[in-house]
Amino acid sequence: MKLLGLISLFAAAAFANVTFTVSGTYGPSVSTTTYTAPNAPFSFTFQVANPPSAIAGPGYFDTAYTNPVFLLNGVQIPVAGSTLAITNNGVVDGFDLFLDSAQSVQFALYTLSPLFSGPLGSPTIVPGTYPTQYGLVSPQLNVFVNFATVSSLQITQNGPAPTPAPTSVLLVATGLAALGLLELLRRRQTA
Repeated sequence: MKLLGLISLFAAAAFANVTFTVSGTYGPSVSTTTYTAPNAPFSFTFQVANPPSAIAGPGYFDTAYTNPVFLLNGVQIPVAGSTLAITNNGVVDGFDLFLDSAQSVQFALYTLSPLFSGPLGSPTIVPGTYPTQYGLVSPQLNVFVNFATVSSLQITQNGPAPTPAPTSVLLVATGLAALGLLELLRRRQTA
């Protein structure tokens, strides 16, 4: 039973994730598509493991996202995609998110600072609020640049942080020592 508790504790740390939240309003010249409409408010959230399982490319890494919720004019639009590319190539920082499984509809958002730390092959996403520079949507090869007013990008940590703080490690060690002491006392009483 105690072992199960320890496994649960470490499994929770291993499967921490972050939630990305973006909202804004499309511009008046945006075409009407499944994911866009002129002057329409939109928002979406999705989750990414942190640290992510990353496939590095030149200036970016690909990873998977889950639990997407995309709202257009307050109506939820189905999202079938699962691929996210996070960039930091010295020119732009931000992400490209594919909204459909065929990867023909792309939502891209660019920020003023990097969204992760560490190398591209082993990144850690950094929670925070990121001011946005511009964004684009490219549905079916139609590209809309500066398509929307976006207030900011918010990334929040869900669950434990990817690297435990030293005080957390000390608390876990103290708890394990206390469990060991209780087990020793129990064995002495039954002997």
